[in-house]
Amino acid sequence: MRFTKSLRAFGGPVDERVRAETDRIYKVGFWILAVGLMVYQYYGYWKSQVEWVYGLVDSAHAHEYVDPFVRVLFFAAFLVIAFLLYRRGLTGIDDFDGPSESSTGACLNGAALAGLAVGVLTAAVRFVAQCQLLGFDRMRPLDDAVIGVFMGLQAGFLVFLVLLAYHHLAKRRLAKLEKDLDDD
Repeated sequence: MRFTKSLRAFGGPVDERVRAETDRIYKVGFWILAVGLMVYQYYGYWKSQVEWVYGLVDSAHAHEYVDPFVRVLFFAAFLVIAFLLYRRGLTGIDDFDGPSESSTGACLNGAALAGLAVGVLTAAVRFVAQCQLLGFDRMRPLDDAVIGVFMGLQAGFLVFLVLLAYHHLAKRRLAKLEKDLDDD
């Protein structure tokens, strides 16, 4: 602790505006890294799936585009994001005293947004992979749309369950804190 204080004293006074701007730049860079890793991994999966479906490779794992290091980096990035979101709390679900319909509605809105994003991303990435591997003459955009809708529905359902569970956990934690404060 003394070492960090001496380092800060050695550095001199710090302008809070510069520190806030630096933190904002780091945050934006981290999000770019996380989203870029996600798209890279997603593209590798769908490209290998298109190759396997159209018989362009002998085995399903012949062209693995995503190496284990990238998977670990992807997992670590999203663990940090999940931790930061947990510490900050979810925005938009802060009405714990209101009726449960509003919390369910907020969870449904988040799930619909996540499902739409995953569906569009899946269809677009699979479309690009088919264009790259097959060319425009053998394209099947309806297949991409159906797979995108299916993946979007799955993601939306899972996000809804996670948001609803998080809301009920936060509601229970808030009730416990209020009870502890009332006892004192």
